[in-house]
Amino acid sequence: MKKSTIIIIMLSSILTACSRRDTKLAEEIPGTWTHSAHAMAMTPDGSFTESFRSKTGTNTFAGTWQIKDGILIFTTTNDPAGASVQRYKISHLDAHQLVYEMNGQTITLSR
Repeated sequence: MKKSTIIIIMLSSILTACSRRDTKLAEEIPGTWTHSAHAMAMTPDGSFTESFRSKTGTNTFAGTWQIKDGILIFTTTNDPAGASVQRYKISHLDAHQLVYEMNGQTITLSR
């Protein structure tokens, strides 16, 4: 086999593995996740709502979510400042915990 053929086969295998992992994560993530004053509901259709409670009130955001290469991508569509995109690296996901990295911090949500 030529060297280029081997490289193409290896890259295809890696991409297929990432795609399968993303599909598995996307199937497991829908539900309601909470952490103290933070609640996030993600639906199987790729939409989400998120609320943060504070002493001054509750802020609620909505939009869409997707997973690509193990990264949870939120596109917020109802922010008065305009649409925004946030990306979080998923560290762990099971039936009870979603752990992701945000700005050097590890965030753990439960359901």
